[in-house]
Amino acid sequence: MQEANGLMSDERNELKARMRHVAQRLLAPLLELDRHVQEINNQVRTLSWQSSICRRVEQVPEIWPLTETALEATIGENVAALKNGRQLVALPGLVPNQHSNCGQATYARHQ
Repeated sequence: MQEANGLMSDERNELKARMRHVAQRLLAPLLELDRHVQEINNQVRTLSWQSSICRRVEQVPEIWPLTETALEATIGENVAALKNGRQLVALPGLVPNQHSNCGQATYARHQ
């Protein structure tokens, strides 16, 4: 986004003044949205760093702050009620639930 903004602002390129103006007007809301997304990401990171649950979950590879805070919001301090890690990751639907029927295991997504 910033690169596109730089191109639009650079009066040395071949863009006509009117096209530059239109492109800057189209790009302005996207830049503002990008700024809001960055602010929210920073807030989520801060929430994640402040939570003992999130700090434990962050030890799992490829679990990012947004997922950590979503898990904390879903489970909270009730994490002790879960029997194993499979139940934990089944809550948001990351792995299928196992059901047994006459000794034969079947799998279904967590609902």
